[in-house]
Amino acid sequence: MVTDEQPTEQFTARLDTSPEPRRARTRTFPLWPTIVGVLAVALIAVTVALVVTLTRPDAPTGPVATSTPTPTPTTTPSVEQPAPPPPSAPRPEAGPNQCVDDLGDGAVDLDTVTLDEREGELTVRLELATALPAGESGVGILAERRGKRDTFQVSIGFVDGRLDRYFVWDGDDERELDLDDVAVEGTTITAVFPDEEFDRLGDRWRWRAFGTARGSELDSCPAPDEWLEFVGRR
Repeated sequence: MVTDEQPTEQFTARLDTSPEPRRARTRTFPLWPTIVGVLAVALIAVTVALVVTLTRPDAPTGPVATSTPTPTPTTTPSVEQPAPPPPSAPRPEAGPNQCVDDLGDGAVDLDTVTLDEREGELTVRLELATALPAGESGVGILAERRGKRDTFQVSIGFVDGRLDRYFVWDGDDERELDLDDVAVEGTTITAVFPDEEFDRLGDRWRWRAFGTARGSELDSCPAPDEWLEFVGRR
């Protein structure tokens, strides 16, 4: 009679006598062969690329010229210089008893002044470079006796270019003269001085002319510290 325990024991015996399962073992490999292999492949690739480049028909055989950028010139903007003033025309030589003045040196700008004695009368002709200015202005001469310092002034006054006064002043007295003895034509003023006004000066005297305007510098011919000798009086 077969009991129920036999199959169990036989099954158990099989289980006990079954061989033990094999354990897997981990194997390690060195890395340097891999690194060497990668470097070798890279070196071969670089060599092949270089050979292909050098064997190209359009490859340059000499040194490659590099273009240097041309620097942009820096230019300084030119500053326009003012044009020099035109040279002044040479002034004429002065004649006897005449003064030639520089131009552009006064509001009443003297050009030339000429003294002329005829038949007991002394005529003074004053030529101006420009018209008389507005307001009060005047022209005239200063005369001085040599060695005596006797000085007097003969003046012709204007207001807005119109004749206003004609007088003589000797430092002490002022005497009015006849306006009819003055003529104005454009920029030329001619005045006749009575000879008796110069009698006190004697045979040797000197002079200079002036032009003046209110608020402006005096124009003198010759310069304020210079005199001209009068030639020809008796």
